[in-house]
Amino acid sequence: MKKIFLFLLVMLPCITLCAADFSKKDLKRFEKEAKNEVKKWLERGYDVLPGSLPMQMQFEKSIKMQNETNEHGEHKYIVGTGSSKGETYNSAKLGAISGAKTNMVNMLASEYEGFLEADLANNVGVSVDRVITNISNKIKKQLGNIITLVEVYKENGYKNYEVTVIVAYSSQQAADLAKKIARQELEAEIKKIKEQE
Repeated sequence: MKKIFLFLLVMLPCITLCAADFSKKDLKRFEKEAKNEVKKWLERGYDVLPGSLPMQMQFEKSIKMQNETNEHGEHKYIVGTGSSKGETYNSAKLGAISGAKTNMVNMLASEYEGFLEADLANNVGVSVDRVITNISNKIKKQLGNIITLVEVYKENGYKNYEVTVIVAYSSQQAADLAKKIARQELEAEIKKIKEQE
């Protein structure tokens, strides 16, 4: 009885939150997509850690969050996937999270790259690639509060784990962070150019 109560206590907010945003038809479609994903991952030998949410629930949550949009029709979350191998579970997990963050930063970079190239083209002597790389690295370091949606693993022999994670980050927070860092980096580049003149 305690387990059922605890489960409902934990899952009820998520269920009501997700149910409020989507129609029954959408929820059924998400459930079907999640079942198909789980089937694929299980066939490849993946599992979840004991005590974590079942794989089906993790994938349902992931699909729901990937489909959430704001009032302007833009996605609420940027979602990244990462996979890594390691001798220990934790080292493989850290590598997978780092890969997922890199995946998210690359998505962000593609959005602001055109804007920066146009802006920097007027400034002679500014290396566009260097500025974009610096911005991407700083964004990756400052990404905080990522939400782990899916975390699966498989053992490939003795002391060899492969972990795959799907993580999400607020699109609004990511855009704000990218703008702030881009502004700082551009100001620093322009200051360097002025000092060299």
